[in-house]
Amino acid sequence: MSREISFLSLFLNIWCLGALLLVAIFVIQYIISLRRINRYSTCTSETIDLILNKVQSEYPRKIRAKAFICPETAVPMGIGLLRKKILLPYGKYSNKELYYMIKHEYTHFYNRDLVVKFLVVMFSCIFWWNPAVYMLLRDISQILEIKCDLTITQQLDNVKKNEYLKTILNLLKSQDKGPKLKVLGALGMMKGDKDKALVERFRVVLTPPKRVRKWTFSVIVTLYLIAFGLSYMAVIQPAYRPQNHELISDNGNVEPILEGYIVKEENGDYILYSNKKGPYKIEEETAKIFISLGMDFREDLVK
Repeated sequence: MSREISFLSLFLNIWCLGALLLVAIFVIQYIISLRRINRYSTCTSETIDLILNKVQSEYPRKIRAKAFICPETAVPMGIGLLRKKILLPYGKYSNKELYYMIKHEYTHFYNRDLVVKFLVVMFSCIFWWNPAVYMLLRDISQILEIKCDLTITQQLDNVKKNEYLKTILNLLKSQDKGPKLKVLGALGMMKGDKDKALVERFRVVLTPPKRVRKWTFSVIVTLYLIAFGLSYMAVIQPAYRPQNHELISDNGNVEPILEGYIVKEENGDYILYSNKKGPYKIEEETAKIFISLGMDFREDLVK
């Protein structure tokens, strides 16, 4: 019993320490990135502000956000849970390209995609030892990008869809030449494995599903979390063989030796006294189980 408790305690201690360490690293890196980005908050223009206002007017719910140029990123990026910021890469872009870049990141804010990404990152930090969370962390950005693409293009005609995709292609050409700022809690317009990811996004935009319901993404995430929770119904434990001194054989049957005794104190607490370790305070149900197995029970023992 003590061996199982020691293994469980060791696992819980390592789990908690690892989770706290990863959460601390993520929060510190996120704060440092925000401070770096804030240095460029004044790098904007009247054109950028006008385009942002135009994008905001196209949505039923207005979200406060600020758009500016950040030389440290090669792709448009949205960041910030409270103070939302749209980072635009440094370069020469037409008003149409700026419009689609800002609209893309603003749509992420509108869909609350950054909240989802932030929660997934925190989820992966807490359950860092489970390989399933890394699969979700790997795919969540692509899922959110496709969702954002469909939100933008579902009301566009073919000409404007091509303009939108052309903007992404132009960014792809300049991505390798520019700096790459990586923020785990942010969403960029393109992923690192750009070839396969972009082919998938272009295919979805050009041949979209007939109807995308608003709750589809929520159902997918909910099913994943249910599957993740069900995985804990099966627990892997080390095998344990009793030692010879833990067994007796009087009448031909092998029975466990229950060493020690249980005392019920005046306040109603049950105390387990073991010959090896203890005493331990145990629950009443646990005490009844031990007593039914033959352990000595001493009530109202005067110490």
